[in-house]
Amino acid sequence: MMVANFTEFRTSLKKFLDNVVNHIETLIIKRGTGIGAVTISLDEYKFICSVRLN
Repeated sequence: MMVANFTEFRTSLKKFLDNVVNHIETLIIKRGTGIGAVTISLDEYKFICSVRLN
């Protein structure tokens, strides 16, 4: 699992997304307001959706 703040993510977008996709990493993007987002690969998302539907 990787963690980055919004500025780091924006500055190194390609690097972070390549790691998410190529190394099956989860990325947490933290915002200054205490909220954030989680980024996962499309394959990971599809797997989660398929498990949830079964």
